[in-house]
Amino acid sequence: DHAFYRSFMRMIATHVGTLQREASRAASPIARTRAHVALGLASLSLPVSESVSRKALERLGTCLDETVLADGGFGSRNPDDLADIAADLLSLAKSCKALNQPVPAPVIRSLARALPRLRSYVHGDGELATFCGARGGSALLVKALLSTDETAAKPTAHAPQAGFVTLHAGGSAVIGDVGARQSKIVSNAYQSLSAVEFSSAGERLCVNVGTPSAQQEKYAAIVEGAAAHNRLVLEDSDVPVTDGWLERLQTWPDMADG
Repeated sequence: DHAFYRSFMRMIATHVGTLQREASRAASPIARTRAHVALGLASLSLPVSESVSRKALERLGTCLDETVLADGGFGSRNPDDLADIAADLLSLAKSCKALNQPVPAPVIRSLARALPRLRSYVHGDGELATFCGARGGSALLVKALLSTDETAAKPTAHAPQAGFVTLHAGGSAVIGDVGARQSKIVSNAYQSLSAVEFSSAGERLCVNVGTPSAQQEKYAAIVEGAAAHNRLVLEDSDVPVTDGWLERLQTWPDMADG
């Protein structure tokens, strides 16, 4: 129906305008990048000129070069954000292929960096580490994303730009936040500097509490505390991995003998 078509296209145009404003003024790396990805999708899907589509994809490429770091980490340092951006970029790449359009080179480069780094954040239970406000991510989403990485490239143990170190051996994984070198990296979540996560045989032992999705400001002081960054969990009980944690751990009945 032509009247419905015109109404629908006007609505889409309104949303595109909103995205353009968001992409230009958003301070959050995740909001800015997702807005540019959506604009790239719109330029492929809507009846726009080739020059408009080319400019939208060029702006997306510039944004990706800024927010997807050289070591594959994301500008917010949040592993969940990296998974979300990888999912968006894969959708964009599939749309390009469906329309017989070349996948933009920045999208290919960003995925080539992001997917191996995403693999380094995965614990034995299939979920992501919970640094910088991450909630752990969906194991199914992470598995689906990593299945698209045909190269199965191994990430480097040290990600200097993102500020993490990772060690995987057998069924164990150690992931540590050693801080980022780039001062331009910002995050709305707390910084988990010096936090360490450890998992073995699919079980989390040293964990972070992450950040609650609701009433984040109310709990900001709690999640910024060192105890929220490092907790050792044994038999459904936990203690902070802070000064004196070993002494406290040795007071537990099962470990009284050292």
